[in-house]
Amino acid sequence: MSSTSTRPTVILFDVDGTLLRFCSCHSRAFHEALLKVLKIDADITEVSYDGCTDAAILAMMMTYHDVPLDVQTAQMPTIMNEMTSYVNEQIQHDEKIILLPGVPTLLQEIRATPGVFMGLTTGNLEPIAHAKLSRLGIAEPFHYQGYHHAQDYPYPWLGGFGSDNPAKASDLTFNASQRRGRLIRGAVERAKRMLGCDDIDVHYFGDTPIDMGGAHEAGVHCLAVATGAFSKEELLQHAQDGDAVLDNLTDSQLVLRLLGLRAPLPN
Repeated sequence: MSSTSTRPTVILFDVDGTLLRFCSCHSRAFHEALLKVLKIDADITEVSYDGCTDAAILAMMMTYHDVPLDVQTAQMPTIMNEMTSYVNEQIQHDEKIILLPGVPTLLQEIRATPGVFMGLTTGNLEPIAHAKLSRLGIAEPFHYQGYHHAQDYPYPWLGGFGSDNPAKASDLTFNASQRRGRLIRGAVERAKRMLGCDDIDVHYFGDTPIDMGGAHEAGVHCLAVATGAFSKEELLQHAQDGDAVLDNLTDSQLVLRLLGLRAPLPN
């Protein structure tokens, strides 16, 4: 999108590793919820979870502990509710959670740009994503008035979340990039409904190869940042034409130019 375009621009952000890091109570919530509901002494480190939805992580943990599929399906809503309750109780006491460099300034710059809307597309359960942003004081830029709200979406947030459709989000027959791609596509369709516009320009920020693969699956622009578990060099190996890979988000003007929201620098 150029700065003179009349098409709305929607910018979607992953949360963990992209906007913030080290929310220890979220990691503990998997253990606490499974222990409370299923009496399983499980640990998130037993599975490979980078870029996965919370529902998929729960499914992998339950599968690792031989929980039958019908029990997984029946208990998933209760387990997710227990996770949310635990995070809401603990997050104000979580001293490890941090904002990543440049994030507050970039969010305010984007928010101040006419015709541009921000949302989240994350594997987090939606209430947990909200709790993290609120805890760090960056929830406000994601709130907008005037959306054309869909009946099935009760929150004033654009985006896609690991709790949107637990059965699909935890379906391990799809690889992680495909699951992330479905989240992004769902967020795009939700944005069209909420904005009342079918012609939108979409960008996705993430920090893992899975995030990048999901953006490619969904057919949206990808901007990857090496602020998570992967280096810039590792992310570049997964880049396609039109992608950008940065060390971090500290240079907000560069990011805005990459998004087409500021004029390019003269040669």
